[in-house]
This record gives sequence, C-alpha cells and structure tokens, in this order.
Amino acid sequence: MAARARGLPPALALGAALVSAAAAPEVAFLDPPGAPAGATLALRVAGRFSAWPTAVWCAEPGLSFLAGPAPGHFEVRVAADATPGPHWVRFWDASGASAPSLFVVGEGAEHTWPETGPVPDPPPQPPVTLQGRLELATPIHAWPLNLPGPATARFEAAAMRLDSPGTVQLTLSDATGAVLGRSTNTPPADPVLECLVPRSGSCTLSVAVAGSGEAAGAADAVGPAGPVFYRVAITTRSVEQAAALVPPGIWLEGAPLPGATSRVVLREMPAPAEPVLHPETLSPTAELSGTFGGFLNPAGDQDRFSFSARRQELRRFRGRVINEASGLWLVLRVLAPDGTVLAVSNPGLETALEWEAPAEGVFVLAVADAADSGGPDFAYELEATPPQPHLTARTPDHTLHLGPGERRVLAVQVQRPESFRRVLTLTVAGLPPAVQAHQVILAPDADSARFELLAAPDAPAFSGPLRLTVLDPAAAPPVTFPVLAPVVGRHAPPGGLWLNETDVLWLTVEGR
Repeated sequence: MAARARGLPPALALGAALVSAAAAPEVAFLDPPGAPAGATLALRVAGRFSAWPTAVWCAEPGLSFLAGPAPGHFEVRVAADATPGPHWVRFWDASGASAPSLFVVGEGAEHTWPETGPVPDPPPQPPVTLQGRLELATPIHAWPLNLPGPATARFEAAAMRLDSPGTVQLTLSDATGAVLGRSTNTPPADPVLECLVPRSGSCTLSVAVAGSGEAAGAADAVGPAGPVFYRVAITTRSVEQAAALVPPGIWLEGAPLPGATSRVVLREMPAPAEPVLHPETLSPTAELSGTFGGFLNPAGDQDRFSFSARRQELRRFRGRVINEASGLWLVLRVLAPDGTVLAVSNPGLETALEWEAPAEGVFVLAVADAADSGGPDFAYELEATPPQPHLTARTPDHTLHLGPGERRVLAVQVQRPESFRRVLTLTVAGLPPAVQAHQVILAPDADSARFELLAAPDAPAFSGPLRLTVLDPAAAPPVTFPVLAPVVGRHAPPGGLWLNETDVLWLTVEGR
C-alpha cells in the first residue's frame, strides 16, 4: 500500500533536509525506501540541499518525483508498469548531484509500519512486502501475519543493502509464542529466513535491529546510530515429502516435516497452472540463478529449466551429485527451444558448464543422468550463477566535475576473454556542446584506455547524466557494452548494496 508522509526523529543530525549554499545535494536516507508499482506516496529525504526545489533523476522511467513546498518533501508516483526492483536516484541542481541512492519498486501488496495507530488488521498474507524504520528507542517491530500451512515460508530482508547503518534479524513465532524459525545472519549480512509453517493460522514476525533487544537476547538496545530501514519480502510454497532420503547433514531446502523420523527433502512443486517443460521441473524461470535441488526419477527422467539470455551473454552452471552411492552420473545440457543441443558438460559426480548465448532468446537447461538412469535416490544440487556479459568495462568515478577550460581524464579498464581480441571503440553520450571528447580506439590487445573531457573556456554551467559505452563494430549487428562505475554506500561495505554499480555517470560543469 502507499506509504503516508512521516516525520523524522528530531534527535537525528540529518533528520531534516536543510538548504545550504553552493554545495551539491547530500542525501542521508529516503523514508520510506520503496513502494509498490501503481502507488503514489509522500517521501521524506533527509540530507542537505543547496537550493529548493531540487530536481530528481531516476534510472527507472516509471518513477517520478515532485518536489513539495518544504525542503526534503516529495511526492513519488510509481507507474503501474514500473520495473520491479531497486533503482538509482539522484537529487541534483546547478551545483551538482548527490551520490546515487536506492529506491525499490515492489511487486504486489506492501505494508509500511505505522508510526501511530494499530498494526495492519486484518494481518497481511503472503505474497507481501513489509517495510519500516527501526530506531534505538523502538528497535523491534512485531508484525502479525496470517500464513498458510503446511508450507515453507521464506522471508528475505534488505536493510544493509539499502545502505542502512545496520541490519536486522528475523524471528517467526506461532500463535502460542513457539519459535518456528530465527535468522542466524551476522552483520553486515542481511537475513534470509526459511522455515516450515506446520499449519495455517496466525503468526508473528519480529523484525529487530541486529544486536539489540530480542535479536541479541539482551535487555538493553545496542543498535547503530541512526534509523535502520528495512524491507522484508514474504513468500510461501507448498511442500511435499520426497521419496528419497538423503544422507545425514545434507540439506537441499526446507526442514523435516512434522512427525518425520528421518530427514527428508522438501521440494517445491509447480502449481498446476504454471507452464512447465517437464513434469519434474522444479521452477521454470526466465531468470535462472541460485541453487536448486531435485531428483531424477524414474529412469530417463530429466529436470528442465527455461531461461532467457542476451546475445554474447555468459552463463555458468554447476551440478553436484548428493547421494554418491546412487550411481547418478550427472550431465548438463543447454538446448534450443526446438530441442537442439547447444552445449553439454562432461558427466561426473560434479560437473560444470560455461556457455555463451549465440543470440537473444529463451533457452533450456536440462539436468540428466549420462546413461538416462534414475531412481528415488538420484538427488542432485544445481547452482546457476547470474548471467555475465561477454565484456565488462569500468571506470572508478561515477561523479565528475569540470571548471571552465579544464580537462578531465577518465581511466577505463576493459576485461575481455582472450578469444575477444579485436578492435573496440569508446564513445560518450550526453555531453553538453561546450564539452568536447574524442572517440577512443582500443587495439585488439588493449585492456585500458584514457578518455579525455575538455570544457571550453567560456563553458556555461551544466549538470546532467552521461554514458560511456564500448562498441564492438565488427559484430553483426554492432554490440555495445556500458562502462560501469562502482557505487559505495555510506554504511554498507564495498559490494554490500543491493546495486553496486551504475552505468550512468554525472557531469557537473562550473560555469563562469
């Protein structure tokens, strides 16, 4: 649901957006940090602004920010077709732009913890996203939930990934107060909790500042300075006892069923209405990444996963036999939609496959036994890494400044496989007329380049986004790769944000 406008704690040094002179905007946090598609909400931005109203740039065209009459207040409109997930936002004026901040577009229902008044009634049901702001005075939110059962419930939290000055811990309890599951994450890692809900009914999800109160089992709060913003995505899936037992200590997913005398694997079964390529497919998905578990039973069985790929995108898959005594000899194959085999791994107890997509389209990963055998103990684990571009290019800074007549050199590093040794070109888009740059050609053996920007002596003031791209002109059609710059948060460790790179740089020219 759309969040309402909320005031900020008076004790925070950056609790209000202030207007200062001749300095680029600085942002501490966005409150709230996200909203579902189709929502309109009031947003409070804590930070400093050199002028008001200030302009807002967002990587997602489905997001629009309208500055309110008071500094730091915005109305945010999220289009119904806005792309779900985190997006970069910058606040800017003639003096420059803030560092990128994250705003998340959610899918489905959302609830924001109310500052005053009761918690949601009736209790939320999954799939749903919960979000809120925890402080030292109130380091725990106890969310009432109505969960189905028996089911495996998954709670994926983002706090440090939102650049909060701390993270959270999760505890799920049933109506009697019995703990069904508790996250074991160690800060700064955000928690993911999966646990079995044995029966339908009321439950309570406690979201606590990690290292304080209930989360630490201590009486005194020890949380970080400043508010901790969080979002928790809640989903459930039905469970079914598999026919095969696995060796002690092996977990593919889930937990023992109530009353089970031995460990069993809990499997996700596709809903009847879900299109599948094979009856034993676990989760056909267009975005195949993560770790999956499954069985090849009976003989001749294959588990198939559909996924989309872009041209020259690299995909890496790794499989492992869980029960070595089963006789399973695992093999991975990538298939075209018509069933043509495009790539195949070497069979074994462990096997890996690296494959480059020849064109954009939908493909199939097939998991099978090399001899087409099968059985109730033919258990395997599959790991699919996120897709990687064939070429990556990076520059160290995402924010650039130029004075009149000043020259700025951008160092660009290019990573490419040995098989990709051909001439490339480096170009820029978005420069104002008073700033010059020349196309740079990279020789086949070059992995770095120097890209120069030169502002005219009488260049007027400018502040705006620009993009650097690497072009492969020999490809048919030509292929471009963005030049990425790292983004480091105020609180999150390097690489610890939800997004850690941007392909949009910001240029500020100080006019005369």
